[in-house]
Amino acid sequence: MSEQQSTLSVFYTGWNDYQTLLIKALAPLSPEQLAVRASPHLRSIGDIATHIMGARARWFHHLLISA
Repeated sequence: MSEQQSTLSVFYTGWNDYQTLLIKALAPLSPEQLAVRASPHLRSIGDIATHIMGARARWFHHLLISA
């Protein structure tokens, strides 16, 4: 049981650290900066950020319903 708790603790700490880094990277960006694309056919910074957030939310949701 303590091994499982330890694993969950590491998981949640890593999740929180990653979320904090995303917020720190994206918060200061203006709407114009979020709309920047490396090339016209590629996603914008905002699109990529939205995709990351959505994928993490979906993954977490699936984790909870399959447990």
